[in-house]
Amino acid sequence: MSDNIEQPLPSTFEEFNEQRKAAFIRVKDYKQAGNRLVGFLCSYTPLEIIDAAGAASVALCGTSDEVIPEAEKVLPANLCPLIKSSYGFAVSDKCPYTYFSNLIVGETTCDGKKKMYELLSELKPVYVLHLPQGREKYALDMWTSELHRFIAFLEQRFHVAITDEALRAAARQRNAERQA
Repeated sequence: MSDNIEQPLPSTFEEFNEQRKAAFIRVKDYKQAGNRLVGFLCSYTPLEIIDAAGAASVALCGTSDEVIPEAEKVLPANLCPLIKSSYGFAVSDKCPYTYFSNLIVGETTCDGKKKMYELLSELKPVYVLHLPQGREKYALDMWTSELHRFIAFLEQRFHVAITDEALRAAARQRNAERQA
């Protein structure tokens, strides 16, 4: 069951255009039906694990400069626009996916994102995946360990068991989507 079933719309909802309002309503309805939502930014995020946990994954907003001034109240102006936009959408409650996420999954692709995830953790629960550097066996072992750590976290957070069968089914589904 979701831990945000009765979450209201943001106070700025009436200022949004019709398309953004519609997105907020769709996500709100999804959450009120008892579903879980996990937001992410990076393509390295193992979506199959989120699927196997019974949650939906959604890419978070970070494609517009409209919220960068809000982000620059906290973040340095010289950070990349993706980081400032993503953070700005979160702190301004202008992204329905961030607003209604049960969890945000981050990653250690750059120092700016690591700082952003630290700040986002003041707004939402955040889990940071530690990406290994390199291609040697050590890096593969580290990534495998990190995936097991992520599975254990989601199992505890959502009170579910992520089985090998659920992971295989999620992988088959994601692979079919990629192939299509």
